[in-house]
Amino acid sequence: MRIRRPRTRHMLAAAGVILAALLAACAAPPAAPPSAPTPPAPAPRPGGTVIRPGLYDLGNGRKRAVGYLVHRTIEGGFWAVTQTAPGQAATSTTNIAVLVGAEGLGVDLKALDGRYVAAEGTALNGVSTRMAGPEIGVRSIAPLTDSVPNP
Repeated sequence: MRIRRPRTRHMLAAAGVILAALLAACAAPPAAPPSAPTPPAPAPRPGGTVIRPGLYDLGNGRKRAVGYLVHRTIEGGFWAVTQTAPGQAATSTTNIAVLVGAEGLGVDLKALDGRYVAAEGTALNGVSTRMAGPEIGVRSIAPLTDSVPNP
């Protein structure tokens, strides 16, 4: 009785099929988790009305991030609007928005560090290396002195 060995061509073809299947499975984008709808943006009101921290939709791809301005030193450093007041324990989930281009506004960001602010800009939906929250291309940032919530 004679035993036949598989031919090299057949083995290479099988390895190619397996490799193609593995690459296709690894290259598929991960399913995006369902996102909660963004609430409409509240208008700043005089007289001490509290505007809660959050990312608000202004329409036409514009967003308003309301919260505490902080400089994060991770991943090269960046400015972000967060939910946590200075002195409270911060986690990676407390970032409301990463502010892209904040340094180019001509605003003294260090003076606003830790203050309650509203930052407005355009939603950026591209790929980011920061992975620290949604990004907005910031066009303006201002303190909200009369609408700070109690921590």
